[in-house]
Amino acid sequence: MKDTSGLLNFFKKIQYNYGTDTVHYLEVLDYKTFDFFPEMAMFSLSYIVHKTFRRNSTTPSYFDNAICFYFKNVVQEPDTISNTQTEKPVVHIFPYSATRISNFKKGEKVQVLCVIIRIPYLQALLGTEAENFNFLLNNYHHFLIEEILTDDIVRLVTEIIYSKRQEVLTDFNYRIVSLQLIFSLFKSLSKRDQIKFQKLNEGDIISIYKVKERLIHDLSQPVTIEELSKIAGMNINKMRKLFIQIFGMGIYDYFQKNRMLEAAKMLKNQKISVSEVGYLLGFENLSHFTRMFERYIGMKPKAYSMLN
Repeated sequence: MKDTSGLLNFFKKIQYNYGTDTVHYLEVLDYKTFDFFPEMAMFSLSYIVHKTFRRNSTTPSYFDNAICFYFKNVVQEPDTISNTQTEKPVVHIFPYSATRISNFKKGEKVQVLCVIIRIPYLQALLGTEAENFNFLLNNYHHFLIEEILTDDIVRLVTEIIYSKRQEVLTDFNYRIVSLQLIFSLFKSLSKRDQIKFQKLNEGDIISIYKVKERLIHDLSQPVTIEELSKIAGMNINKMRKLFIQIFGMGIYDYFQKNRMLEAAKMLKNQKISVSEVGYLLGFENLSHFTRMFERYIGMKPKAYSMLN
């Protein structure tokens, strides 16, 4: 097992209560820590879960008035360890003042990158554009935001996790790359549908994630709004508002965006024809598939399939 003394010292430095039992249930494979105090801190961690459990995740006492940018399983590395499972990648943003319930599943392999930034520092970086992100910086709300991955986010997370430390200016280099990562994330956030945010409770979050999981369970078959409302256990209007609040786009757009991202992955990785990809994703009309792909990916599928 990897020596975790450096990681535990880092958690002590940021005054993070990770739970006394947690270290006994996880096998740490690798980690990096960065204490860019007093404005921010960052750590990456790769581990295998050896016992199913859940715990309350609380705020590191060192940081107040801060936001966490959390990247889970963003880099899809080859799994060289048998009998492990890897969940789909996710990018979350939440206030570090919020208490959250974290779930750990036995046999799961997890890779996380966490960047914690004080809000006044973020506001200073954003300058006059800070007011465009009041929905995020106004952190007295209990909120959760999830962003869809972009190529830039994947590239920068990969660089932070896997690049070797330089002999000189190591912290300076990682600070710059971490800010580039946050910049890429804010570019995505700037495209969000702007709505009035509501305070979320744990039940709301669980319900909306049931809707998300149903949507992406089968990307070849759209789900009716009435069925999704039943799954969420809430009226259609509330479900739509909370979905936009968390995911930054409407339910239909989210389904189509993920559908086209899957199409792009199939064209890139499986080297199958455009018409076959469209058919597998439920499109009977190739022209309709082409229009949707160009709308969400930015180019026609044939041109995309020819990229290296």
